[in-house]
Amino acid sequence: MGDADGGDGDGSKGGDDEVKIEGTYKLERNENLEEYFRIVGVPFFARKMMLASSPTLTVTYEEADETWCFKTVTFFRTVILSFKIDETYPESMPSGDVLESVTSRIGPSSFITKSTNENIGDFERIFDFSKEDLVITMKHSKGVQAKRFFKRIPA
Repeated sequence: MGDADGGDGDGSKGGDDEVKIEGTYKLERNENLEEYFRIVGVPFFARKMMLASSPTLTVTYEEADETWCFKTVTFFRTVILSFKIDETYPESMPSGDVLESVTSRIGPSSFITKSTNENIGDFERIFDFSKEDLVITMKHSKGVQAKRFFKRIPA
């Protein structure tokens, strides 16, 4: 398991070439997000509000209990995902549906969250972090894909 800086999980800090995942990111733009939200069952009004918002995502890592926290804040909602790598956890959607999700590392600076719900279906989100950016690629089992592009906010 990797640590917050993409290391080998011992809590050590990475070198200058390694990506520091922890930090705060601001949404810059979306691709195909409305169609994706429609497919996963986000209600019309909530979908329109979400598309009009510009969320901030803060990523933290608690080394003592190996827990990641992805906190997304908009003007109308705050969503906190707290999870341990490769452990199943519940995740609530704006539609009221509860997902069964599991997040894994797929590289030193990437995560994949696989989620399922009998009403929504199966989908995944890939979080690709770089020194300056975060790209979240969302893929639904029905073949719909969307992307969200975030810029790192300097500390």
